[in-house]
Amino acid sequence: PQVDRETHLVISSTLTIRAAEVADLESVARLWCALQEMRSQFHSCHEPTDDAVDTQRKELNDLLGQAETFFHVAVEPSGQVVGYCLGTIQSRPASLAEEQVGVISSMFVDRNSRDAGIGQTMCRAVVDALARSGVTRVEATLCAENADAIRFLEKQRFELHTVTLSRDIR
Repeated sequence: PQVDRETHLVISSTLTIRAAEVADLESVARLWCALQEMRSQFHSCHEPTDDAVDTQRKELNDLLGQAETFFHVAVEPSGQVVGYCLGTIQSRPASLAEEQVGVISSMFVDRNSRDAGIGQTMCRAVVDALARSGVTRVEATLCAENADAIRFLEKQRFELHTVTLSRDIR
């Protein structure tokens, strides 16, 4: 697929949405841990480990530059990363008409930076990049109890499509 890595949106004089860079990974890993801590309110399986920042930074570094990864950050003029949105392209079984689907696998905006359109702009940038790559549908998976995230995605025109059930077996 054709990949547009040049997305660089200035949404105000104080904030830029752009493709993630190696220098952003420490901040994004810390935001990811904040997301997991929030998610652990719903399910203990999301509680980050003691080395989560280092582990996540390494995993994010592996994703940077991959053709099927769309990774955007929201950055203040000081260079502080206040949000991120990570999208990927996933292949489907060849027996399905829809061969690939876009997936927003993780997204978070720092609590102090919310309600300023950051999440909406990052989400749109990633969805637009996925569309330019050729996918025709985008999915997002989130905790069923996370009413704020569900409302946010519904405002971005996401609809309930599938349901994943889980259970602890230990």
